[in-house]
Amino acid sequence: MKEEVILELKHIQKKYGNHLVLDDVTFRLGKGEVHALVGENGAGKSTLVKIIAGLVRPEPGAQIYIDGELVQKSSPAGMLEKGVTVMYQDISLFQNLSVAENICMDCRMGGIFPKKRFYREARKILDSMGCRQIDVSTPCSRLSIAQQQLVLLARAVCFKARIVIMDEPTSALSSREVQLLYETIRKLKKEVSVIYISHKLDEVFQISDRITVLRDGKVAAEKPAAEFSYQDLVEAMLGKKMDLSRPHHTGRRGKELLRVEGFTRDHQYQDVSFSIAAGEIVGLIGLVGAGRTELALGMIGAQKPKEGQLFLNGKKEKIRGIKEAVEKGICYLTEDRARYGLFLEKSIEHNITSASLKKFAGRLGMDRKKEAQASDESIAHIGIKAPDRTEAVKNLSGGNQQKVLFSKWIHSDPKVLIVDEPAAGVDIGAKQEIYRLLAELAGQGVGILMISSELNEVLAAADRILVMNHGRIVHTEVNDGTEADRLLEKMITG
Repeated sequence: MKEEVILELKHIQKKYGNHLVLDDVTFRLGKGEVHALVGENGAGKSTLVKIIAGLVRPEPGAQIYIDGELVQKSSPAGMLEKGVTVMYQDISLFQNLSVAENICMDCRMGGIFPKKRFYREARKILDSMGCRQIDVSTPCSRLSIAQQQLVLLARAVCFKARIVIMDEPTSALSSREVQLLYETIRKLKKEVSVIYISHKLDEVFQISDRITVLRDGKVAAEKPAAEFSYQDLVEAMLGKKMDLSRPHHTGRRGKELLRVEGFTRDHQYQDVSFSIAAGEIVGLIGLVGAGRTELALGMIGAQKPKEGQLFLNGKKEKIRGIKEAVEKGICYLTEDRARYGLFLEKSIEHNITSASLKKFAGRLGMDRKKEAQASDESIAHIGIKAPDRTEAVKNLSGGNQQKVLFSKWIHSDPKVLIVDEPAAGVDIGAKQEIYRLLAELAGQGVGILMISSELNEVLAAADRILVMNHGRIVHTEVNDGTEADRLLEKMITG
């Protein structure tokens, strides 16, 4: 039986100046299909999505067909009218309005309707999606991120969307919430076709029917998901063979560097105690809302614990703020690099040296030559891809921004490095380099606390694993043949 095609792109090219971002790309989306679009940062995925959504115009000669009909002039309003909706990574809901108002506002229902009609329509849509647990009268600000994603999907249904583009939809979701989202997508497949963009390749295999790989602006591979192996997919993305085993350090566990005793902060974490040794990678896992990030912020003095003590090298310390934490050798690599970790408008050099300026201070001011040399060495060692150290960080891919953030804290000579979601939102190549870097730091005697939602990544990197549930450490074990399913059960049930 011949596949029904709802969207087809032919000869898609896009240039920015002399840089060819997309080069003769062809793409087909079948009716009722979940089609994953994958590739490293900078491969052209975002530009292709913007072209499909009518936000960017391709070069002359490009052809876009919806239901076999050539789209003469694409625009955001025109593509929305044809049933194309984009769910971006950043949630675009009116947080002060109700679920019903967010779902039905501006939908093509004809005329202006009172709230009761909004509530009735929203309830009908959510029930059809299997989302009976969401109260349509609740303000969106009270919903979890996962529930807000479902509201966005419901809004797409209300808009009579036929093509939904989902950009990294699971980046802030727990494993259980991811499965809920996938169940909903599967229920909608009769009405909606999905273009699914993600760096999480395990999830790509779970949800997608077909996969297209972009590399350097070209289609590197395209076939049913069942015909790809994990290794095939990675090699298509990178254009080379890659060893997917995690580079673990070989050093032995050293003396205790840091110990936390009885850390408590109301409604966030209770009676938390653990230690980190020199050269040890300790994984801290838990569902979204378990209190992992809040605990880290307490350790660096950004959010003062109500109770508890922290010891460094056996000596009791009182950390009053981030600056003092850094001075004592505790550095925190934030999960939100754009808001809290980097100066996006500033250069790579400025960011790398910003937390260690004393190193480059001379009698007559900053030693710019020494600062430049240190930045160049970091760029080469960590593998930051950029024209040079003067490039603004905002122009870098997510993976390269993350490497700049690592460089910033490495220059502070940390004794203990807390990394919060260190590989979130980066491509497979950058992930490998980040894990290599963590192993290298541990090999040099740095104690590492690795907070991550990626259970398999923690299992591959950590020496010891702590499980957090509702603000408490409920399980601790040495990572020696640890099973993921057992840890997941502890994460959920405590």
